[in-house]
Parts: sequence; structure tokens; C-alpha cells
Amino acid sequence: YIEPLLPIGERLVAKIADPADAQLRQGLYQTTLGVLSEAYLALVLTDPRHPRFVPYGGQEIFNIQATNPDYMYSLARVEDEGVYRISGYRGTSHSVLFQIGGGNWIPRGELSEKGPDNLNYGPVFANFELDDVHIGKDGAFEFMLSRERPKDYIGDWQKLSAGSTHILLRRTACDWVHEADARIAIQRMDQAPMRPRPSAEEIAANLKRLAEFTEHHVARSINQADLFRKQVPANTFGFITFDGG
Repeated sequence: YIEPLLPIGERLVAKIADPADAQLRQGLYQTTLGVLSEAYLALVLTDPRHPRFVPYGGQEIFNIQATNPDYMYSLARVEDEGVYRISGYRGTSHSVLFQIGGGNWIPRGELSEKGPDNLNYGPVFANFELDDVHIGKDGAFEFMLSRERPKDYIGDWQKLSAGSTHILLRRTACDWVHEADARIAIQRMDQAPMRPRPSAEEIAANLKRLAEFTEHHVARSINQADLFRKQVPANTFGFITFDGG
């Protein structure tokens, strides 16, 4: 599992703006190590059958892919046929955003046929704010996420489209001193709550993906930075789309 990681550093160094720049090289190595830890969270600790939100991206933890410095990002893997209950407390942060997406780039690091030069992250099926659902006087909330509204369920519900593979959660903080973060949990409702011990084959399959996930995410981040430099000069404003180009 370690040997596939060994050549990643030099392959990625060849992609940076100035491979001879010692600071850029060390910054790249630091980022790569951070993404390796992100890969462990995304591949090993997340399971759509027994989901949880884990840290994903964000400048305070994994500074890749042009993350917003005011966002705290979290990821949960889902299966599109599953029924999920999302609950917690709203807090007082500026906004809490849910994005339901597909494809295996974000949750598994699997590239499309176009490779790391393609900045399309996969299909997005829904974007909604936590404030779109009912929030109790004590700040508590609960809603269901599934293909169809559960029978006899009358509470808040959001559709889980066919092909959905993950939820990307963005919690936005504007006043870091005084705002209270949202507390959010996810639970699968259509399967037994007890998580069995993973099989040897399942563990091996996830560990084998660590190197690929790490290299793909860092390489795409380098390509994204190059795109910014080419399309929008330094210290200027511009508009860049991520529509598969």
C-alpha cells in the first residue's frame, strides 16, 4: 500500500509552475501529505451503508481545489436507493448548504475519461440550504433524504436523485468569534444501524485507492491553479465556469 505512494511526489513536482522553487516543492509535499489524510477519511471512514460526515477540503485542513476560506466542508457518501435521516441543530452561522452530487470523483478520487485536466467534478443533482427546511425554536431540525417520500412521513423531505453518490456539506462562517456552528448528523434508516466489521477484501480495496485518490486530487488542484493564472491575471477579477471544460 505504501509503495504506490513513493513516486507521487516527483510526478506532481513536474506539474508545478517552477519545479526548481524550493518553497513550492515543500508546499506541494505538505499538500500531498494532507490529501493523503483526506483520502483515508474519504475512502476508509465513509460508508454509504453507515454514513457519517467527515472533513473534506477547506483551507483550515486540506487546502486544495480553490476552497472558500469561509467554508467548512464535509463529505458523506450515500447510495441512491438509500433512505437517510439528517438531523441536528442549526446554530447561528451564516448559512449551511447541501449539495447532492454523483460520480466517483469527489467521494472516491476516480477520474473521468478526460483525466485530471477535466475540471468537471461530476453531476450535481440538487443544491439547497438548511434554512429551506423547518427549524424548531430550539434550533433543532430533521429531514429525510430518499428517492421517494417515505410512506406516511409528513416531515421535511428532500429528493435523492438516481445516480447520487455523496453529499457535500458547506457551513459558511462570517463571524468566527460569535457564530455557533451547525451540528449535523446523518443516519441510514432502511438498513440495520449496527455497522459490521468490514471484510478483509473491503479494507484492501479501500487502501489500494489511497495513492490514486491522493495523486488525482493534488494534480487536479495544480491544473485548477494553472487555469486561474491563464484566464484571470493576478490581482484582477474574472469569471470562470466549471462546466466540463
